[in-house]
Amino acid sequence: MLQDTEIHGQPIARGESVSLWYLSANRDEDVFPGPFKFDIHRKPNRHLAYGGGGVHFCMGAKLARLEIQILLRN
Repeated sequence: MLQDTEIHGQPIARGESVSLWYLSANRDEDVFPGPFKFDIHRKPNRHLAYGGGGVHFCMGAKLARLEIQILLRN
């Protein structure tokens, strides 16, 4: 950090370390009303799991695809 700042009300002092975690995805309170409710009719439902192409791209998506290919090959 080059200067003191604030992210979503959390003050961050100059020189403090910041870690970025993508935890919300399909349960993002800023995007979905009732994010923890199972609702198959939820609209819009831009599904983000396993590499939807958004900022929440699953880092293990390539490995999961390879595992499925190996499983189906036998």
